[in-house]
Amino acid sequence: MAELVGVAARDGPEPRLKTVSLEELPHGAVRVVAHDDECHALRAEQRIDRRGDAWNRAGRSVRTGAGRTAGVARHGHAMNTPWKGSDGIRPRAGACPGRVAEGRRVLCCHFCTLRKGPRREKREMSPESISTARLHAVEVSGDASVVEGPLQGYHHETYVFPLPGGSASDPSVRWKCREPRENLLWFDRRCFASEEELLRALSGRISRIPDVIEVGRVGLQRFIEGETLAALHGSGAAVPGHVFDQIVDLFGQLAGVEPETLAIERRCEAADRPADGDTNGFLERLVHFTEERVYQENLPSFGGLFSSLGITGESFKWLRKNVSGLHGRPFSLLHADLHRENFIVDPRARLWVIDWELAMWGDPLYDLATHLYLMRYPKRQEERMAARWRDVVEQARPGSSRGMEDDLSLLVSYKKAQSVFTDVIRSALSLESGPEPTARRLVSTGEKVHRILAAAAAPLGLESVPTPGRIASALNRWRRAREPEAASSR
Repeated sequence: MAELVGVAARDGPEPRLKTVSLEELPHGAVRVVAHDDECHALRAEQRIDRRGDAWNRAGRSVRTGAGRTAGVARHGHAMNTPWKGSDGIRPRAGACPGRVAEGRRVLCCHFCTLRKGPRREKREMSPESISTARLHAVEVSGDASVVEGPLQGYHHETYVFPLPGGSASDPSVRWKCREPRENLLWFDRRCFASEEELLRALSGRISRIPDVIEVGRVGLQRFIEGETLAALHGSGAAVPGHVFDQIVDLFGQLAGVEPETLAIERRCEAADRPADGDTNGFLERLVHFTEERVYQENLPSFGGLFSSLGITGESFKWLRKNVSGLHGRPFSLLHADLHRENFIVDPRARLWVIDWELAMWGDPLYDLATHLYLMRYPKRQEERMAARWRDVVEQARPGSSRGMEDDLSLLVSYKKAQSVFTDVIRSALSLESGPEPTARRLVSTGEKVHRILAAAAAPLGLESVPTPGRIASALNRWRRAREPEAASSR
């Protein structure tokens, strides 16, 4: 049981101080237990998850675990807020829209009472720092205790929850609400204006993709219950036959979705829409995006690091030379990110495909090249996937595998080169966040980047690749050079 904390609640004309304790529960949850009956509104137990409290953005009262309701503050903010005493973070009367206490976000709604105790440093949050995705999730679910998240994911902050009353067909169905992460570096071009709109348009044409609904003005995707393929069969492991067959079927369905049959809004510029069959133009625009948006735009922060690894603007001249001369193939819909984390195996062994945000129109062989590069199949299974892919896409749309013998290796070479720019930046940023990295972590990161550079040496025209030790030293120098800048921004 944690130290006693104060909770302000309204039970009449003046606010009262409610004395409670916090009991840690599994999965990062907390139980708030009341110790007196002065304020009946908080008499019941209330579960509060790691990222937030029982707070309703719409101003409705918040129902506690025993069916009672917490008081609703002035300005319509529901209130049932724990304040952790052990770290000295205490509410003040009046203006305190939020605090952070040991990883749990808590809110104060204009009538908190200061509990006497030792004064320590207080960290304040602006209302804007409260996650919009979480607020939407709590509002739509009607109960903060059922909201799970944020889930791991690079592009979005995602929360999962059931809807009030459940689903008539399946009360166990949960939905996910998400928002793009702030200040995110995008390493891939996006084609469609809305992932949800794309999923709606593909319903009935692509098997086992998330349903989409709208509650109020909040778009929700169905959360697919199960395990990622990565959790079941990690990178480099063979994929079971029943899963393998479902991936092959997916490629056939994708090849059958032609550009003129899907009239939905696109966000890409006209230059990023080559004519159907212009595979060289398609790949050139991908190289252009990597050069301009990933490399050049990040030169102010990462130019010195790239240079120390042998990567310069000349690398793109070599890349273009080494991946040119593709055969023409009819365009189709591409998922463009088919790796093990984006496949979900449900309890009935059915394979679902999630995260369609990078989907685009383009060369179907590029989807296979991306898939093979990201999946890391054992050699024999990789060859079998390529052969099965050829059969299924040709059946769906003749000509889709034209020139595959020559072009597949060229497209894989582009993926290897692209990974250099994305993974160098991500690796550097991973060392910058958190505590100072250990020597072991630096060496491990250096070895990872070395493998990626070595794989891309030929398409990028690199005569030599720095050793893992030199790469680790370059990453550490970059990190230390950034420390003054990071300190000044805090």
